[in-house]
Amino acid sequence: DEKSSNDVWQDLLNDGNLDNIEFESLKTISKSRKLTIAVCVKALIKSQSKESIEFSLVWHMPNINFGSDVKKYYKRFYTRYFPESPKSSLDISCYSLSQRINWLRQLFTWRIPILHNEKTPIIYKNCLFNELYFISDGGTLWMNIEDKEEDNPLVNEYGRFAYLEGHEYRMYNTYDVHFYASFALLKLWPKLQLSLQYDFAKTINSECKSPRKFLFDGASGQRKTMGTIPHDIGDPDDRPWDNLNAYVIHDPKDWKDLNLKFVLTVYRDYSYLKDLDYLKYMWPYIKLLMITVQSQDHDGDGLIDSEGLPDQTYDAWYVTGASAYCGGLHVAALSCICEIAKILKDDESLEKYGSILTRAKKAYNDKLWNGKYYKYDCSNSNYNDSIMTDMCCGHWYLRCSGFKHESLKVFELNDLDF
Repeated sequence: DEKSSNDVWQDLLNDGNLDNIEFESLKTISKSRKLTIAVCVKALIKSQSKESIEFSLVWHMPNINFGSDVKKYYKRFYTRYFPESPKSSLDISCYSLSQRINWLRQLFTWRIPILHNEKTPIIYKNCLFNELYFISDGGTLWMNIEDKEEDNPLVNEYGRFAYLEGHEYRMYNTYDVHFYASFALLKLWPKLQLSLQYDFAKTINSECKSPRKFLFDGASGQRKTMGTIPHDIGDPDDRPWDNLNAYVIHDPKDWKDLNLKFVLTVYRDYSYLKDLDYLKYMWPYIKLLMITVQSQDHDGDGLIDSEGLPDQTYDAWYVTGASAYCGGLHVAALSCICEIAKILKDDESLEKYGSILTRAKKAYNDKLWNGKYYKYDCSNSNYNDSIMTDMCCGHWYLRCSGFKHESLKVFELNDLDF
């Protein structure tokens, strides 16, 4: 006998209580039916006292499917601990209630050093903790790897992780901006960061010749080109990890920042984690990417060049020739490559990339430094001498990775004088 929501309200109205419905009798509800759930708890409260009642709401959704293959299901990572059965909802709820105090204590302990640091601005504290919500609420997937299908032990152990660029910008693990957001994963869930990196490394040797038209200029190209980092890992309405580059505004193979950001991120990860196996695994992929990068140096001065198009994360901003942003990323990436070559005792690569780095640094300063700061780009436009807040992003990443450098004038212009 199926009940309606009115029956639930009427039951509560009659005697202030809800009739118990045995858990065993619950059935799967069709998508066309609305589900009504109500919980009623009684407590005896003594005079002049109070009582707290804890509730635990569980969304038990163990399976995932994607738009292009709705019949294929993938399991979420937590199914390793709580099976797919609907009965697991009760187990998860009980576990949450039993761990609540412990979790709160750990969260409080974790936040105390930063919250009580008087030198840290309040706005920074707010952003540092509150913006972490997107790790779990960003259309996030943490998938279990079944049947050990991956050749990488870490991915098999920790699963596959992805989050959207935005709920309205529906692409998983958009790499040009994950470059910035990845610090949260690295500091708090480092194995998920490494798993994500291993996923991207596997894409470098792949290509997809399926034709597509790009919205910016109507030009046609292939979906994924060999020797490049994809813009993203795919669209949830398609088949992520298989169909890369959901982005269709520009051709991602022409972007100048993606390959460089992968190199910088690999070294940054190593500088924090000291995982030599990770560094060794990534080294051949880095050298493959750099073949593509150096092919984008059109005048042979060692520094990457743009072709007068929006070809990086700021994808509405035109860039011509050497630029402070991509050029800075290039110099920084070459610096990291030289350090990796030293660590791995690859003398041949150290000599090769050391020579390119020397020329790239000279070109960067000769073409862009105006005596006070680095210009936006080498175009003849009326904005070529603009000060871009993010222009020295590469320098910042080096500092985050343990490199020691003097502060630049751009910091004074973009921060202190802003």
